[in-house]
Amino acid sequence: MFLFLFLSLQTLASTLVNYHVAIKTSDCWFCGTANDVYITFIGRDGKEVSSPEPLDTFSNNFQVGGTDWFIQRSLAHIWYLKCIKIVVTGRDKWKFDYVTVRQDVDMEDSKFLNRRDIWMSSDAERKTRAEDMFV
Repeated sequence: MFLFLFLSLQTLASTLVNYHVAIKTSDCWFCGTANDVYITFIGRDGKEVSSPEPLDTFSNNFQVGGTDWFIQRSLAHIWYLKCIKIVVTGRDKWKFDYVTVRQDVDMEDSKFLNRRDIWMSSDAERKTRAEDMFV
């Protein structure tokens, strides 16, 4: 039984697709955050193709002007990444310049710019509408 479980986990690990995510926090006063940030990938048909995953490296992420790198894993290869959804928890605001996603399979970069200069927060007085969080 343990051998079967080990082989199943080994097979699962070999089928996971890595997505390398880079997020550039804006370079302005108070643009950084200590809040939790989550990302969801949206595929060609506009449906979520991943569950919201926290972006965390157990270091001081999302500091003013910094670029943070994360690896997200998925069971499926997303052939066409239409957009991403970013959600922030906590009360302070955060602003990013761009998010870049690179898939291990094809090594293509998808870059999503914060063209509307959106400040993000889960505080109702500071955040934008959920529909505006799509980049």
